[in-house]
Amino acid sequence: MRKKKIILSIVILPLLAIGAITAYGYFFPDAFYQLVYRSIQDIAGNRAQQLETGQSYRIDDRVFRFVDDKRFFYLKDFADYENQEELEDYRWEMEDESIVPYLIIVEGDYSRKGDAIYIKETRGVLLTFDRVQDVKDRFYTSLDEIDYVETGYVTEPQLVKTEKGYQFNQNLYIPNSSNTFEKIGQLDSFPVYETNEKLPDTVDQFLSDFQAKDRKSTR
Repeated sequence: MRKKKIILSIVILPLLAIGAITAYGYFFPDAFYQLVYRSIQDIAGNRAQQLETGQSYRIDDRVFRFVDDKRFFYLKDFADYENQEELEDYRWEMEDESIVPYLIIVEGDYSRKGDAIYIKETRGVLLTFDRVQDVKDRFYTSLDEIDYVETGYVTEPQLVKTEKGYQFNQNLYIPNSSNTFEKIGQLDSFPVYETNEKLPDTVDQFLSDFQAKDRKSTR
């Protein structure tokens, strides 16, 4: 009888675990994707031990590059669907038909203090697309500038070195009366990985490969 209970436990526990994982993925698809993505990165990614000029790095959902000793550029790509069917499937999973492919591109300044790096966004652009094919053809539907408050660097570095390598701290700040930011909490922390992905130097250089969809129809 004892052996039967042991065997039953061995069979049931993995099934319960699989069921829990499946339910989590169904009810929280975005969070589940992030969990799986981070796990894969931890296993296969090359954790950055140094952050060098000209090199690109992956930080969660963004690809980040130090252009020179003062400026940086990064891309957040939410338009990398293989085809329209994949986009439609994602809309169905999220129960939101308004989801469209989009890109966020940002440039700014950075400052080093030892191994710590402070970053300051100075310009950002949001590009949206109607369909996946428009992304491939580089015809955007809308282009919106992202407004940034004119301040100095924040009080704590966003990129810090740990025993495992660099990590990016996503902190929560509010502007105060002295035209600077005050930290009120930390939202998350992401490991930094090296990548071979190529990025341009500036927002304008990136945008030079795209054009408005309404211009396409008038050509």
